[in-house]
Amino acid sequence: MTKVLTFASTKGGTGKSTLCVNLAAFFAQCGKRVTVLDVDPQKSSYDWIKESSDELLSLISAVHLTEERQIESVIADTDSDIVCIDLQGSLNNSPLFALAIADIILVPCRPSRDDIIGLGWILKLHEMAAEKFPTSEAKVIAILNAVNARSVIYSHTKAQIKADNITLISNPVTQTVAFAEANINRVSVFDSNGKAKNIMHNVGSELSEHLFQ
Repeated sequence: MTKVLTFASTKGGTGKSTLCVNLAAFFAQCGKRVTVLDVDPQKSSYDWIKESSDELLSLISAVHLTEERQIESVIADTDSDIVCIDLQGSLNNSPLFALAIADIILVPCRPSRDDIIGLGWILKLHEMAAEKFPTSEAKVIAILNAVNARSVIYSHTKAQIKADNITLISNPVTQTVAFAEANINRVSVFDSNGKAKNIMHNVGSELSEHLFQ
């Protein structure tokens, strides 16, 4: 059965597309058939994969969609093990179906008050999606991105998410230039042997436990 991983945020700059592409690469490395559906008009994930010469990214099918109703037909026809949906970072254009159909809604958060508020809005949209699509079994999981693990604000943000009873990926994505370089060079972080590769491996392994438990 196809698993759906929807990447959602209420604003840009959270690292949503970077996580989408690199986690898609992780699953491809694990031998999974992966499709990325990019619903963002900026086409960040789609262009990254299509313009890449990265061996792992070449294994991933990338599709850019302009309408929510297209998502259902693509997923219905796919033979992929995992479909990663990269949504637009906007409250006004968040497709509820993409949230409802997900097995996991992954919400990247930087350690800031604005991102915590944004996480709350995703939870609200998740509730609205569940009301519109009662069969939805989507689960919201937060992941802290671009963090300094020794900073006070990171500790406070982590504590707040847990206090709100939101599932949090235990492996944070720490600040490293390798993620920006991977974007610029149109490769995945698995193209290197650095810290970013280990981070994505740990995050991907943890997500796999949630998806395939």
